[in-house]
Amino acid sequence: MSLNHKLFLNASFLEFAIKIDIELSQKARIKSCPHCGGTLHSARYQRKGRIVDGVTLPEDWGSFHSLCCSSEGCRKRVRPPSMRYAGRSPFSSSLFLLAELIQSGGSARAMTALSKELNISERTLRRWMLLWKKLYNTSKWWRKIASLWMLSGKMLYDFWEQLLKSKETHEDAFQNLLMQSTEIWSETNLFVTHSISAKDA
Repeated sequence: MSLNHKLFLNASFLEFAIKIDIELSQKARIKSCPHCGGTLHSARYQRKGRIVDGVTLPEDWGSFHSLCCSSEGCRKRVRPPSMRYAGRSPFSSSLFLLAELIQSGGSARAMTALSKELNISERTLRRWMLLWKKLYNTSKWWRKIASLWMLSGKMLYDFWEQLLKSKETHEDAFQNLLMQSTEIWSETNLFVTHSISAKDA
């Protein structure tokens, strides 16, 4: 089935991404500071965000749910995983997932359309996909999904098609996939340590 990014980049998806970020921050806060073992407190700050030109972002989209260590002598900031931001890039990390699905589905026109809508070169989108593949191919989450859904040796797109076979709409299936993949963001700091520079956009 063909993919169209306009099915996902809407008000419903934007609110969903904010909800996911709040949950990821809450999960990260339960853990101790990775630097000293201290207690983590909320330390939200404003960030510029970008999805698609012409799309109005929710008012609280730019409120990044960062954390800060409460221990004297440390006070270091801890950045939880995020669906809204890929490292230091203003773009949503969920776009990595969407670009991967579009490319794997063999929809060249959809990839070109996504490139034009985001005002990003297709070369940059493909670089994003390489980063995403490095993430999910080595994750415990994907190994578990591959085992449960009998997808050994297959790709993320095959999992997407399995979700669609369960009679979910494209939008519901995409949100389901995002929700199930939140474990990835808790496993790694890949998007932090290998941040995509905003100038690449």
